[in-house]
Amino acid sequence: MKLLRNVSYVLLTLAFAALVGSCKSTPDPEDPDFLGYYEKQDLGKIIGNTLGQYNNDLKAREFMFTFYPNGNAIEMDFHYEMNFIRLTLLQKDREVMVAAMQKYIEDYQNGLLTKKNNKKRAYFGKTPVLLMWGLMAPAMRANVKLRFEYQLIEDNKPYFIVANMTEPEVDEDGDLVADGANSPGLRLAFTPNQCMEIINLIKQEALLERVHELDAKANQFDIVTPETGATEAPPAKKELF
Repeated sequence: MKLLRNVSYVLLTLAFAALVGSCKSTPDPEDPDFLGYYEKQDLGKIIGNTLGQYNNDLKAREFMFTFYPNGNAIEMDFHYEMNFIRLTLLQKDREVMVAAMQKYIEDYQNGLLTKKNNKKRAYFGKTPVLLMWGLMAPAMRANVKLRFEYQLIEDNKPYFIVANMTEPEVDEDGDLVADGANSPGLRLAFTPNQCMEIINLIKQEALLERVHELDAKANQFDIVTPETGATEAPPAKKELF
């Protein structure tokens, strides 16, 4: 059975369901990935690094994170060499990524990131994700295996590495595109501090807290004054007769 990882398709389907279904934002018990009928949420951005295909020169880059509550998905956008890149991270992908980063931080603090396992592929794990790319916007797609490992780079500092092998282009159904392109092979590098920033942005607890805040705003009925936070009483009704 083909694995459909096109978040745009998922979001379109959920948007249609929103029109024909209830307007309540309560999660659907039959769809654990539906967290509410809310627009995409900007989670913020962090500064990380990219490495060249054939060198270890660190280049600072901005990584932007966008959360889709109606699909429980995160898009991670950044530039790599000549391409604009978008990685789609579903909950299971984020859990693997968060666990890998936590293990990396723990091993770093315990002095375990030595030459022994330097550049060992998928040392901290791996997960299949949808990668989209293009010169100006993400127009092409491929299903890649995102690896998590570490590499000693500047002054033998162990950086957390996110990498993948190039894979052939596929269409929205997951079929190979005839004479299609090959995806970029990424090499991203993050410090322990940058990993902690990413964890705090993408961990499921933080996303659920954001949805709960949106739910609270949606369900707020009485007027709250900004000075005291107290609820204002409604104006008294005037008798007409």
